[in-house]
Amino acid sequence: MSLAGRRIAITGAGRGIGLAIARAASGGGAHVALGDLDEETAGAAAGSLPNAHAFALDVRDRDSFSAFLDGATDAMGGLDVLVNNAGIMLIGPFATQSIEDVERMLDINVVGVANGVQLAIPIFERGGRGHIVNIASSAGRVAVRGGAAYSASKFAVRALSAALREELRGTGIELSAVLPGIVKTELADGIKEVRGAKSATPEDVAAAVVRVIERPRPETTVPRELTAVMWLLDTLPARLRVRALRAMGAHDSFWESDDAARAAYEARARGFDPALRG
Repeated sequence: MSLAGRRIAITGAGRGIGLAIARAASGGGAHVALGDLDEETAGAAAGSLPNAHAFALDVRDRDSFSAFLDGATDAMGGLDVLVNNAGIMLIGPFATQSIEDVERMLDINVVGVANGVQLAIPIFERGGRGHIVNIASSAGRVAVRGGAAYSASKFAVRALSAALREELRGTGIELSAVLPGIVKTELADGIKEVRGAKSATPEDVAAAVVRVIERPRPETTVPRELTAVMWLLDTLPARLRVRALRAMGAHDSFWESDDAARAAYEARARGFDPALRG
């Protein structure tokens, strides 16, 4: 199905992957609603795109999410697609990671997605069709040290997506999960490169989301080459799997990340600096 005329709401759309999705969708003729905790950033982004609208959105807050979908539906004359993109990544040894960091990731990455799904389904049911796209992560298939809480949140999104897909079968509502690997955004600042797993750009992920919207499929990995790597790792016994991850450098990609390079992003992700909040 063509993007032209489709009405798409995107969370976490003020920057990074979310903004790239908004640009790609708008460029394909879709109407887009950009939701972000940083309304000013979302507004500036929407102002640079045709048929775009910006809204303040805290995905953790159900009333905020409901207001976003209501506003998007009113502004665009309906809603065809919700892209649950908002998410953060705070990494480090789980034993010393603050419970506040863990809770923040689970609230944004999991509860935020759950809020979006539960609020969008009735809208789509009334129209007889719709599509929910959940942005998960390859960390939702392969967990490595230093990323325990983040991986837990993305495993949850992947499992939620798989179960909901069965619940929605036959309703006219599609549900897809997109699993990027390492993406060249500030979320991945300071993360070590993984051998055999090419990094993606936000535009790569956006292109995959557009393809999924045009031709729905249950799950998509970005970049595509990562699909074979994930499949191979899934087939290996536990000990060989760990050896393979070590050989690729994935075992230490979070564990040996550059804290200084990640400082600005993690401060914004924690909401320490209102000027960086989002």
